[in-house]
Amino acid sequence: MKKWEYDISFHSIEQLDVSQLEFPSDQTIACDTEGHCFFSDVVKPNMDVFKELLNSRGVDGWELVQIGYHKGSLVCFWKREM
Repeated sequence: MKKWEYDISFHSIEQLDVSQLEFPSDQTIACDTEGHCFFSDVVKPNMDVFKELLNSRGVDGWELVQIGYHKGSLVCFWKREM
């Protein structure tokens, strides 16, 4: 039987070092009333920042389970096999 460990990480815009990027005037990450979040109008340079976050955790064996947006930060839920 597989065993998993879990982690939750919070990443502010400052932590993701995207302050020098130009964001659209509307929200980059939007969530509906049911809690489903999605990217809107994200340009490629911005996506590279998120890809870097995913890859940096992935090399340590972490898999992204879910991502959300809360008070200006990304909330990432991760799991990896023990």
